[in-house]
Amino acid sequence: CGMAADTITLDVFALMGGLEFHVPPEWEVVLKGTPLLGGIEYKPPHPDPGKRTGTLVVRGMAIMGGVEVKN
Repeated sequence: CGMAADTITLDVFALMGGLEFHVPPEWEVVLKGTPLLGGIEYKPPHPDPGKRTGTLVVRGMAIMGGVEVKN
């Protein structure tokens, strides 16, 4: 997939369940979420910072559930 802009914001909400997103390794991921008895995480690889093609901002809430971003 690709980005239509340099930065894309994704609003998420997980309640007693989970969300999992797969993104290309050259995307920068910024997490701005609130976990409540749950978790929001991203374990980035270590790519060359010069190869960044865009930024994905993930914001929202996880209540008794989780949001995970993977490559």
